[in-house]
Amino acid sequence: MNATNQKLCIYSGVVFMILFALGWVIIGGMLPPIEPTASAAEVATFYQTDTWKIKLGLILAALSVTFYFPWVTALSTQLRRIEGNAPHMAWTQLASGCMGAIIIYLALFFWLAATYRPDRDPQITYLINDLGWLIFTTTVAPFLIQFIALGLGLLNDKSAKPVLPHWLGFYCLVSGSLFLPAAFIFFFKTGPFAWDGLITFWLPLTDFFVWMVVMTIYMLKVANRAESP
Repeated sequence: MNATNQKLCIYSGVVFMILFALGWVIIGGMLPPIEPTASAAEVATFYQTDTWKIKLGLILAALSVTFYFPWVTALSTQLRRIEGNAPHMAWTQLASGCMGAIIIYLALFFWLAATYRPDRDPQITYLINDLGWLIFTTTVAPFLIQFIALGLGLLNDKSAKPVLPHWLGFYCLVSGSLFLPAAFIFFFKTGPFAWDGLITFWLPLTDFFVWMVVMTIYMLKVANRAESP
């Protein structure tokens, strides 16, 4: 395979993480999340304060999602090497990874919509904000199946020299399971199961980006081996 193109796709994941953190966290100020118990007036005030800054940060975060797609493709390329002519897990990982990117983009779109007319009825802004946070934190399916497909694909590598270490397969399965508690967010507005809770927000969010770093490091090792004479 073309090692240069492969590295470009792998490093695009690094670009995604940097730009997303810069836009969503540092410029946009979306972390920590707006509390689910905040009133409509408090939510409206958030979007009315430094609106241009929030808007700029969210636009940058939305643009960063562009770089997640080639990174997901790089993962599927490795699974394709393992599976050969029956790349079921590779295509499942690709489809679900792209869907996950769209989910992130859609949440950003709702928050951007809240900044578009910050002087509107606070109740409408309240609803838009809810939609953004609920989509961002409760959409389990694409992320869960992406991690499962990747984990099973890596564990199915029976070659003498696996493309990626087998333990990464178990790691993906365990990491994916951390998204499951998010299904309970709809029942809570406070505590560890709320959309800003330890179990349903901070743990999966941290897990996702740590997983990206780990997978990026090991994919780069594969790419470097491909370049070795």
